[in-house]
Amino acid sequence: MNPKTDAERLVNSAIPLAIKMLKEHGEFYPYGVILTSEGEIVHYGAKGATDHPKSSEIIALLEESFRARVVEHSMKAFVLVFDVLIKPPGKAAKMDAIQVDIEHRDGYAASVYHPYTLQNSAPIFEASFACQKELKIFDSPDQGP
Repeated sequence: MNPKTDAERLVNSAIPLAIKMLKEHGEFYPYGVILTSEGEIVHYGAKGATDHPKSSEIIALLEESFRARVVEHSMKAFVLVFDVLIKPPGKAAKMDAIQVDIEHRDGYAASVYHPYTLQNSAPIFEASFACQKELKIFDSPDQGP
């Protein structure tokens, strides 16, 4: 498979959990989904130091775990999923969005945004949009094949 196809598989596997959590709790903690070197999809969570950790703490823990997998050469790609406040193209105000950061060991990296509003405890999505991003986890020269 190519990097874009791998990324689409990961995004399609990751988004349902965010939607479920938004419906049930109105929010969610950051989480990740990886594609192992063998092609298996694995969901990742992290536990912070407190019962209500900051999202930035959870993201840092997930990134640390992903970096370890890069060093082990056991991961082809990952997505990191978290809730953000962003101004979508063509909108005057910021709104909530599910942000999905994607990285692939072959150099593909993007951020995909799924803007939403909550109505009756259900997310109503607006048009998604994406932009390229710099590699952050797969940026090491020792990432291997």
